[in-house]
Amino acid sequence: LGEGPFIARTLRVPANLDEAAARERILQAELGWPLILKPDRGERGRGVERVDDEAELVEALGRRPGRVDLLAQEYVEGLEYGVLWERRPGESEGRIVSLTIKELPEVEGDGRRTVEELILDDARAPILYEAYRASMAEGLYRVPAVGERVRLVELGTHCRGAVFLDGRHLATEALRRRMDEISSRLPGFHLGRYDLRATSEEALRQGRGFRILELNGLTSEPTHIYDPRTRLREAHQALARHWEAAFAIARANVARGATPWSHRRLLGEVARYFGEG
Repeated sequence: LGEGPFIARTLRVPANLDEAAARERILQAELGWPLILKPDRGERGRGVERVDDEAELVEALGRRPGRVDLLAQEYVEGLEYGVLWERRPGESEGRIVSLTIKELPEVEGDGRRTVEELILDDARAPILYEAYRASMAEGLYRVPAVGERVRLVELGTHCRGAVFLDGRHLATEALRRRMDEISSRLPGFHLGRYDLRATSEEALRQGRGFRILELNGLTSEPTHIYDPRTRLREAHQALARHWEAAFAIARANVARGATPWSHRRLLGEVARYFGEG
């Protein structure tokens, strides 16, 4: 995607840099604190963490997988959404086929209990206690003031406790045009999900006031189906439509001269991905 007003500033840190060189490169980029570190190849928030200062950066670099490039990204405040966009070859306009509101889990302080106790007493949070313990470290034992809201994770990831809600009613024409404009920067791109944060719901509707955190490709999902109100049949229909679109795009690209991967190459890439994990 390159750079632009809608893109979160991101720095690639090659895997072949040692810890000292990686730290220096990140500091020179002046992304500010906090910042987000994540592997360039990953899924479901694996390996993604928030870093609040240089000391935490050093610790995080010591944990990084050795064979995968790292991405250092400026921290973006705001409400988080997932926008699945599609444009079939030959079409002049794209469409938003899924839009997900990502509610990040929080607990509310009462001036008596620690964050850990608030998590364990919550109706939903104990299910992911181990994930929260890993992300919060010593913060678990702090006693929040009465009414203080404590965010348990910084990632809009379902497996880390974020609640996904159907936000397709936010998919306005203004937002569609903006996603078309941004996607036009990527020749040959036809289907994928943008994860982004916006200053407000209204700003998103107007196609402004947001920053893209990442773009997920073919294996993206229409994540609005994880809304607790979605019926199983509706979820199956959405997934079937998603993969029908993916195969239709592939057929159109092959008809235009694209060369599909062999099974051998595909399996080799899968093996390499898991070997680097």
